[in-house]
Formats: sequence, C-alpha cells, structure tokens
Amino acid sequence: MLEKISNLNHLAILELIRKEKEISRADIAKKVNLTPASITKITKKLIAQNILKESKIGTTSGGRPPILLTLNSKAGYVIGINLAPGYLEGTVGTLKGELKEIKKIDLTKDVQKEEVLLSITVMIDHFMKGYKDIPLYGIGLAFHGLVDSRDGVSIYAPYYGWNDFNIKKLLQMKYHTNIKVDNDVNAMAIGQKSYLRMKEHQNFILVNLSEGIGASIVNDNMILRGSGSVAGEIGHIVVSEKSSRRCKCGKLGCLETYISHGALLDKAKEKNLNFKNIDEMLSNGGIEVQKIVDSSGKYLGKVLGDLVNIINPEYIYLIGELAEKREDFIKKVEDEIKKSALEYSRNNLKVEKITLGSKMALLGAVTMVIDELFTKK
Repeated sequence: MLEKISNLNHLAILELIRKEKEISRADIAKKVNLTPASITKITKKLIAQNILKESKIGTTSGGRPPILLTLNSKAGYVIGINLAPGYLEGTVGTLKGELKEIKKIDLTKDVQKEEVLLSITVMIDHFMKGYKDIPLYGIGLAFHGLVDSRDGVSIYAPYYGWNDFNIKKLLQMKYHTNIKVDNDVNAMAIGQKSYLRMKEHQNFILVNLSEGIGASIVNDNMILRGSGSVAGEIGHIVVSEKSSRRCKCGKLGCLETYISHGALLDKAKEKNLNFKNIDEMLSNGGIEVQKIVDSSGKYLGKVLGDLVNIINPEYIYLIGELAEKREDFIKKVEDEIKKSALEYSRNNLKVEKITLGSKMALLGAVTMVIDELFTKK
C-alpha cells in the first residue's frame, strides 16, 4: 500500500507522475536523478503493487513509441467531507484527485455537534461500504469557520454557533485512518492548487463569498495560516466605522455585514425588495439590486486592494454566487482594486471567478490527504 512507501526515490517518481498525469519511463529518467535501469525496476514494483499502471502508447518522432505510466485509480480511495453553512456534502476521490460520487444533505442552523458528527459518520460509512474492496487512504474534512488544522479542531463555527469541536480525534477513534481537517476556504485553495498543478502561478488570494466571507492566501505555493491557524478572516475587517450593522463577531461594520448572502438580502429588504434566496436576488436586473451589487464590489475591492499591496499576488479568485452570477460585481471589484492598490503591486494581476462552487472544497479535502501520501517523509 502507498502509505507504507517511505523510499524517497519511489515517492519522487510517484509525485512526478501525479503532476504530469501521464509520462513515459524515459521522460521520468530525464526529470528524476535516477538511471533508466532504476526507473524500470521501481516502476515495475509500483505496477505490481497496483499503484501505477500502463495507460497508453505515447507518440514519438522515431523509434519504438513509449508506453505511458499513470496512477492507478483503483489503487485506493480518499473520502472528502465539506461542512458548509446549511449543508454537509461528501465525496470519494481517487489518487488522481478525481471525484467519483457526491452526496449532500441539508442542515438546520441550530443543529448540534453530535448530530453533525452522526451525519458525517453515516456518510463515511456509506462510502466505505461501496468501496470496501480497495484500501481507504484517509479522510479529509473542510469545515466552515475557524479551524486549527494541526490538531483538527473546529475552533468556532459562526453559522452553527459551536466552539471547540475536535472532529479529528473523534473520527480517528472510529476509523483508525489518516484524518486531515482544514478551514473550508483553505480547502478550496488546496483544491485550486491541485487544479493548477501544471501552471506556474502559485501566488493567489481565493475569496469565498457565501453566508460568511473568508480568504485563503497562497504565497509561493504555501498557504498563509498564521500563528493560530486563523489567517484570512477578511470578513471581519471593518469597512465602515460609522456602521450600525453588527457582525456575528460582535463588531460593527465588518465586511461580512455588507456582502454576505444574508447582508445582501437584508439590504434588499431595506429597499422593500423581498427575495426567496440569493439566487433570485442576483438574477434580478433592477436598478436597486444593481446598486447593492455595485456597493458590495466596492467594499470587497477596497479590502482586496489593501491585500494586493501587502501580498502582491498574481491572481485573485472569487468563488460564490455573487461572482458566478454577476460579471458587473467582478468589474466593480477590479475597478476598486485599481484605485486602492499601487500600480506596481497590481501589475499583471488577474481577477477571475471559480465556477466549481462547493466541489472545490471537496477537491481540496481529498487533496489534503493525497498531498500527505506523496510527501517525502
């Protein structure tokens, strides 16, 4: 099994194949400091262990065409769980990072920790039953709110109102497997890093726009976590000192009180506009909704402009309905960044939306476990 592999040469080859998706033995030898004979010997062993497989015949400009190697999707699986405001979803992922099956259940705002734990274990048991013939390499969890990723503790989940939920300890006691836990926005960033594996840019800010507002900052391919693992809480930056809007954190005028889903719907009600949900609101083309969207883009753009001056990212990724449904919102964010950030800091900066939605958090939850499997011990 992969979890027993500690040989650095084996891990170097596996990580290269994971990055390239498909690659020949000859090309492996060019990129890894090993002889062709060693490459052949190692890959033969990994094929025998069902970790690698020969995928197809490659192209060549002359001579015998090479056989390409790839990771074996049936070598094992990882379970990914995403606990978001209002729902819980889970998936099964392969070692290639492919998501095979997704299940989702709705949760009420007053749900208790014990009920969430039960829902998570029922979902995990469902997946394990369906994949009992291949090994489980671990479980990755993306949790809404503040998370201590090192100890696997949900420090504070503002939507659900709980503190200090040691989900990692509880799941390890039941399943005796590798458990990884992180904040949902960091999980999205990990998923985005995996999605961008073949690209060079690895300096970006990812912003999640939903019931809460959070960011994950990736600098030189590393997530900025901070001393207490709670970096990126941009939703609690005060954007209006004269505001009467009180945030869940207790402060007045936080960014979250202006651009979260609940805040947007509240603003609409103040204008005597009643919508069933955020999708209905953002689909409305009226002038009053336009004003709310423009104002939201301005607030977020100002905050991100300050971050651009500090972090100097290549990309800003926006995820959530506000970015997906309103191109005018993205344009307003870009315009405000131009006003707030130094020209040198924003040179070549691109602002883009991510349309995978919550699937990005699931991909990140799966990738957390896979990354550790392929890390040189």
